[in-house]
Amino acid sequence: MIVESVLPEGRTRLRFRTDTGLAFTLSGKDAALYGLSEGSEIEQALLERLLQDLRRNCLRRAGSLLAARDYSRARLTEKLTADGYPGPVLEGVLGELEEAGYLDEYRMACDYIRLHLEDRSRQRILQDLRRQGLTEELLLKAMADMTAGADPDRMEEAQIRRLLAARQYDPAACDWKTEQKLMAFLYRKGYSAERIRAVMQESDR
Repeated sequence: MIVESVLPEGRTRLRFRTDTGLAFTLSGKDAALYGLSEGSEIEQALLERLLQDLRRNCLRRAGSLLAARDYSRARLTEKLTADGYPGPVLEGVLGELEEAGYLDEYRMACDYIRLHLEDRSRQRILQDLRRQGLTEELLLKAMADMTAGADPDRMEEAQIRRLLAARQYDPAACDWKTEQKLMAFLYRKGYSAERIRAVMQESDR
């Protein structure tokens, strides 16, 4: 295996690419310790040591990210790829994290749903989680589990009432412009225009 190219990445890091397509990022200091530069040959023993060190660093970096917040597999992969960890290392690390329960997309979805059930529509919550790369099957299961026994329509109407109350909505004193702003705010939360109008008209009676 030969290092085909070495490109600067930031002020102190270097991006390596080999003739086999393996790409990884190292600090300039680590590159010097491994004796790597453009045209260098990476023998099997050095490759094994390099991948093991990258795996250890990747696991440490992933642990630091997951300690701060939950990530989906897709988003964590994006973060670690941007940090320069190669695919073979990533797959092994992500598998270890899932097996140990540190990377758990179902738990992440349930926690997010629980956190936002009071202030966002089901549709908005699902949209938010889809953007994290979670599968539709997992999302629907998490939503069903977290809202079991609840009437979804009444739940959303109650949410709209709470949000209107928090914004001190008074139909008697609210002018058209303010009402439109409130409707736009609720629409961005994912509630349908029909449901918003129904609750606001209910307040009008």
